[in-house]
Amino acid sequence: MKDSFISIQKDQKNHATIISERIQNLGGTPVTSEGLIGKVEGQIGNLFKKDNTEEEIIKHAIKGENLYGIKMTEDLVRDKLDEESLSIVHKILDKDREHVDYLKSLLHS
Repeated sequence: MKDSFISIQKDQKNHATIISERIQNLGGTPVTSEGLIGKVEGQIGNLFKKDNTEEEIIKHAIKGENLYGIKMTEDLVRDKLDEESLSIVHKILDKDREHVDYLKSLLHS
């Protein structure tokens, strides 16, 4: 299970890099603070520090991915991005939804 979470965390870091590159290509300066992706990564890291069951860990991860990875991102970008940037964000959100589906499948296996 831990390997699955590490894989998701790697995807999140890759997504942050993609967004940072897009911001730079548009002439902006990406934020270097924790930000949204950092919050998700921190949440994942904290899951393994507690005495949680595997089921609790997975449920917390699903909640975090849905709340911080998907819903907040959708709210943040709504009607604020150019077509290309929006396409990039939608691809990232699709991958986040895959993460949620995968995590849900772990609950039912």
